[in-house]
Amino acid sequence: MSSQLIGRQPIIDHHGDIVAYELFYESSSLQQKKSESTQASVIVASLIDTFSVKTILGNTLGFIKIDETFLMSTFINSVPKNLFVFSLLGSINITKETHERIRELHAQGYLFALHDIDFKTTGTIRRFATVIPFLSYIKINLKNLPQEYLAKLTETFKAYQVDFIATNINTNEEYAIAKAFDYKYVEGYFFSEPVIIEHKTIEPKAMAIIQLYNMLKSDISIEELISTFESNHELTIQLLQYINSSSFFFSKEVSSIHQVLTLLGREPLSNWLLLLLYGKSVNHSKSQSALMQMVSKRSALMKGLYKLMYPNSKQSDEDKAFFVGVMSLSSTVMSMPLNLILKEINLSDDVNNALLEQTGVYGELLIAVEAIEKFDVEKIREFIAKYSIETTPFLRLMSDISTKF
Repeated sequence: MSSQLIGRQPIIDHHGDIVAYELFYESSSLQQKKSESTQASVIVASLIDTFSVKTILGNTLGFIKIDETFLMSTFINSVPKNLFVFSLLGSINITKETHERIRELHAQGYLFALHDIDFKTTGTIRRFATVIPFLSYIKINLKNLPQEYLAKLTETFKAYQVDFIATNINTNEEYAIAKAFDYKYVEGYFFSEPVIIEHKTIEPKAMAIIQLYNMLKSDISIEELISTFESNHELTIQLLQYINSSSFFFSKEVSSIHQVLTLLGREPLSNWLLLLLYGKSVNHSKSQSALMQMVSKRSALMKGLYKLMYPNSKQSDEDKAFFVGVMSLSSTVMSMPLNLILKEINLSDDVNNALLEQTGVYGELLIAVEAIEKFDVEKIREFIAKYSIETTPFLRLMSDISTKF
């Protein structure tokens, strides 16, 4: 497989909204690890020429790591200043020339950050002191840093107009530390880690959604289904708002559940109910939460990859892949162990095993999608090779899903 992969990790605020992405690049045609200068150049060129900036970034900023070579190159002037943040690596030598270059670019409107600099190294802060006034962000990996040191570091930079980003935050404990030290943004996947509350029962609204999902999957009559749906006024209103949103282009406004079933069908309505578990409503707003975006993307990837694995697959099998993607994060939403949640739903053995043990075809698919989320290139290539997935449709799927989510 010879291809280019652009990966991204979300940077979010304390409302759970994505404000930026850390960008990564990988190409199987590269025979050896390239310099950060080459990496940064390829990321920008690929986004502009191949994937399109809108596809990958949407309305957010993209952080790219740069070294001294990229900083001093003429190519940097072709980078859209309103779309990217240049993360300065610790290897950059702050000389008179590099200092002047950063100052000039900052004056032109370019944004800069320090990328996970090891501030514990003697003289680090002193070495970067002259460029700190030109920074918008400082990214700090909190791993293995004593809280006393973090407090001192926060105090040191208090005088500067710079926002802190805590990186590599993948647990709720790590997030609590970042928030305690008033880090404005965090980077990582901590928001997908479940916080289990012992003996908690499923909320009535969530239970109603699960019950309606089961009914849609059964052979129950449309009349009984409509009656049950309409007895839950909140869900009915949300569904009608959703179906009449800009996401659909019907010739006239839909005003009844009967019309919804006729126009959408049971399967899309089932999928909507599952996604509804992850938020107050299903929409395509710009401020969609990180978790909602993650589950939407994961479920779409599961279904899309299954089609690539089995081009002649049945719709029911593709729907199973979608279902596994959605339910794989349900423990996070409901703060309950996954096995207790799944007791409320009649599951086939292959779906149950995929969710609880990550075994079987759907379990293997879930592992592959998680590798895509974390930009684990080695696992991605192993999966693609095992199922002989062609490069072009795979990259097209990545692009299509990035555009939607």
